[in-house]
Amino acid sequence: MLLSAAFFLALILFLFSGVMASGRGVVLSKQYLDNSSTYIPLAAFGFAQLRQGNLPLWNPHTFCGTPFFGNFTSAMLYPPNWLHLVLPLGTAINVRIIFHVLWAGLGVFFWCRRRGIGVWGARLAGALFTLSGSYFLRIYSGSLIDLSTMAWAPWLFLAIDGWLSDGNRAWCAAGMACVAMQVLAGHPQYAYYSALAAALYSSLVMCFANGPRRRVPGLLAIFAGGGMLAAVQILTGLQTAAESVRGGITAAYSGSFSLPPENFLTMLAPNLFGDLTHFPYFGRCYLWETCLFVSVTGLSLAISAAFSSDRTARVPALTALGLGLLSLGARVPFLYKVLYHALPGYARLRGTCKFGTLFCLFVCLLAGMGFDKLLTARWPKRWAWISGILGALVIAAALGLERGWARVLAGFSALGENYYIADLMKEPAFAAQSAQFAARQLIFCGTTLIALSALLFLTKRSKRFAYGVLVLALVESICFARNSLTTMPLEPDYPAAWSKILTQRAGDWRMLHIWTPYPDISLTLDAEDIWGYEQLISARYAQFMAFTQGHDPERASSYLSFDRIPPIYRLLRCRYVFLPNGKTIELPSPLGRLQLIRSYRVLSKRDDILGALISPRFDPGKTVILEKEPVPAPAGSDAAGTASVVASSTDWLEIEADLPAAAVLLVTDAYSAGWKARALPNSAQRDYEILPADYIMRAVPLSAGRHHFRLEYDPWGYRLGKWISLLSLAAFAWFWLTTAGVSATFQRLGARRAR
Repeated sequence: MLLSAAFFLALILFLFSGVMASGRGVVLSKQYLDNSSTYIPLAAFGFAQLRQGNLPLWNPHTFCGTPFFGNFTSAMLYPPNWLHLVLPLGTAINVRIIFHVLWAGLGVFFWCRRRGIGVWGARLAGALFTLSGSYFLRIYSGSLIDLSTMAWAPWLFLAIDGWLSDGNRAWCAAGMACVAMQVLAGHPQYAYYSALAAALYSSLVMCFANGPRRRVPGLLAIFAGGGMLAAVQILTGLQTAAESVRGGITAAYSGSFSLPPENFLTMLAPNLFGDLTHFPYFGRCYLWETCLFVSVTGLSLAISAAFSSDRTARVPALTALGLGLLSLGARVPFLYKVLYHALPGYARLRGTCKFGTLFCLFVCLLAGMGFDKLLTARWPKRWAWISGILGALVIAAALGLERGWARVLAGFSALGENYYIADLMKEPAFAAQSAQFAARQLIFCGTTLIALSALLFLTKRSKRFAYGVLVLALVESICFARNSLTTMPLEPDYPAAWSKILTQRAGDWRMLHIWTPYPDISLTLDAEDIWGYEQLISARYAQFMAFTQGHDPERASSYLSFDRIPPIYRLLRCRYVFLPNGKTIELPSPLGRLQLIRSYRVLSKRDDILGALISPRFDPGKTVILEKEPVPAPAGSDAAGTASVVASSTDWLEIEADLPAAAVLLVTDAYSAGWKARALPNSAQRDYEILPADYIMRAVPLSAGRHHFRLEYDPWGYRLGKWISLLSLAAFAWFWLTTAGVSATFQRLGARRAR
């Protein structure tokens, strides 16, 4: 076990030694992608608050305010993320990435050992998965939560295999912990897909490997128990999602980012359609979402295992096949429609190409089995011949690739799923350049197959040459991984003119970035923005903003381009608009945070409200649009009054008001059903109600008199989930510490199961 851990550590040191020595100001991943746009600002804000003793449930910095903890990507309760409490921001980000790459490799290794695969086959499988296109390229895109969530998948399958074979309850407990970790890691879609993969895998084990049916309740307990441990995150997240644009999405949107079928070719040539560092990717979707590379040698070993007479390979082979079909998503219409309508929650997710990571996991398991077979059994000579002949054919295809390549590019462009370089693909020179690049990738693939063929022939003479196959697979994967590694500066290149405005600001105004590679930068600048980047953006807010830009609110999403600045943005307290050229526009008369309003209208239909808001006659400082009659109703007088925020935090506002006559208090922060109002001592009202105001803001009807009350974001999902998680954690700890499960589990980690 220690030697295997040393093997993976050596691999990690070889890959990441450069960034380890570069200091805290350099972060793994490509600049302007997920890390810089989202995860660094989230970590900077969230853990700065946590160090002050505040677990932030609400983020006041983007979208005029939005749920923070309920946004799964904040991952505040995920234990590895607590590194941010003790390490500098950049160092913690890098350590998180490196730790999860190591953890994923070790998980695959122990899972393979549990399934009876030899030491070197298990090491190879672990290395191939961590360096695979579907997993390792997440470092390039900065997809921290993807890396974190999927690092637990092999450990989950290890626990499932342990439970099915031994029936030891410790395996159930270990599986619960893995499920909870996947949820807390921040990517519920990967956790959901892992559960579906586990259901498929377990069902096949029951059917083909004579798995005992009496173990089914334990399998259900793994996911039920894991869900209860993570209930505080799940219930808060579900409440947030119910109010978001993901609360009801179209089938077309849900089916987007399905795996393009041609991307199965990336299993042979990962950069066939361009790479991420030397030539622009011109394939469909994003390469880090759709690259299935596990090395040509690893793929060959996996295929040989899948088609062998070894019955133990049937279940992982069929599971891999099923996951490959699921990754195609809407491109397999019948299967997709069945799942879309039959499985709860499936319709709220998009990007079935993410099944590709689980597909690669099982291919790597098969590769480990194939290498084990190469060491311990007589390989049919036909595999060596097939490899050599296929290599020659691939090289021949590469030499004639330019013929018809322009039509291939035209086909890609016509499908409309190319990003970043759609215009570049139309240039005649690009066709020739991309054909030459793709040809080089195919030649490398063909050469590798021929080298593998030679090693297989030599292995027929001596098993020592089998280790040459292992080295070839590792060299392929390491070269691929090293080619994709890139770093970025931790500090953003934020225009000096914008920084000057923010440092000199006074008052509760907001800004709007028309375009910036750092949409959530307000989280790190202690500023407030009327937009940002968030998948679970409030449906109300997204619909309002889409409508102001002339779009159909029914199609509102977290993506929006701004080409107009309507007067109603006064309501959002928007004072400055930051333009792509580094210049700014100052807007007149943004509202204050609190407005006392005595004129109101009641409109119940969304489109009527939105239409009224953008009317030139509507003044948000004098009239408020409500969706039901306020109690008490405003008196309609012109009497003055005062209202002020006397204290505040991320999740609450303490307000004092003095009114000679009833009025509606408009709070120009985004509305959510999770906001509640509570009277404080000596207040004129015992009960306060928060209503949606102007569709997206908050309104509190106030009677005449002196008021002292507190607005607090306190969603029911968090209140209920907190107690479920705490009780479940106590029960889990009691079970884990009072049984022999701990030692039994770790004794079995390296156990070799009899074939």
